[in-house]
Amino acid sequence: MLDSTASSQALLFGPRYDFPTQWAAFVNGTGDFAVMLEKQFFPYAAASAPLTVDALTLYADGAGAVASVTPATDLAALPAGLTGPAGAAPVTLPADDTVMVRVPAVQVFLVLQYHFGTA
Repeated sequence: MLDSTASSQALLFGPRYDFPTQWAAFVNGTGDFAVMLEKQFFPYAAASAPLTVDALTLYADGAGAVASVTPATDLAALPAGLTGPAGAAPVTLPADDTVMVRVPAVQVFLVLQYHFGTA
C-alpha cells in the first residue's frame, strides 16, 4: 500500500468553505490568497510516509463553463514543510482573470494531487 508507484491521490478544497477567513480576506482585499496546507488534511495512511505533491490545479465555474488554471507554485517545497516540525506548508495563490477572481460568490476548487510511499 505504501508504494510511490501507486496511482495518484487527490485532495479537494473549496477555499470559500474550507478556508473561510482567508477567502474573505482575499475577495475583500488586494493581497494573494494565502493558506497553510497542513499534514492533518491528508489521510492517516500518509501521515508517516514520504509525500510527493504532483500537481495543484484550480477550477471555477465561469460564464457557464469550467475554467482551470495551474498556478506557478513550488510543489517541491510543500513536502518539506508538511513533514517538518510544524507539519504545515504555506500555499500562496495570486488573483487572476479566470479562476481566482475577487468575487465572493464564485465557487473555486483547489485540487491537490499527490502520492505517498517509499521515495
